[in-house]
Amino acid sequence: MVLTFGRIESEGGATNIIPNAVHLQGTLRTLDENWRKELHRRLRRTAEGIAAALGGSAELEVRHGYPFLKNDEALTRWAQSEARTLLGEDRVVDLPIRMTGEDFAFYSHRLPACFYRLGVGGPGHANSPVHTDTFDVDEGCLRTGGFATGLVCAAAT
Repeated sequence: MVLTFGRIESEGGATNIIPNAVHLQGTLRTLDENWRKELHRRLRRTAEGIAAALGGSAELEVRHGYPFLKNDEALTRWAQSEARTLLGEDRVVDLPIRMTGEDFAFYSHRLPACFYRLGVGGPGHANSPVHTDTFDVDEGCLRTGGFATGLVCAAAT
């Protein structure tokens, strides 16, 4: 699991004064929906317990957000094999599990799914992470990705 508080705001207070109220916003990511529900319960209990111990109160609003992304093992192995045949062994790389949020994850809880990342870098293009102002896609990757996806999907049906 990953719990990140990326936004912290206070009402009143200063660098040397305890504020009257503090608002935290964050993201909780897990690889299991039952564990996520348990963490929501624990977060609520912890926040309320800390606030009560200090003579205050806490409110917790949980927005469920994206589920974890679930790749079907058999479908993923098959897609990897097809991609290696099409693109070459050296162009298909296993990546470690990541705690990213992805709307495709909703599909993966309804039917067998295989989510993959398409390499988008190339000569003369910045090798910057997504969601940055320096991200630069080599658009030639779209031909390879579209062709590979089409073949894999056609072979699967």
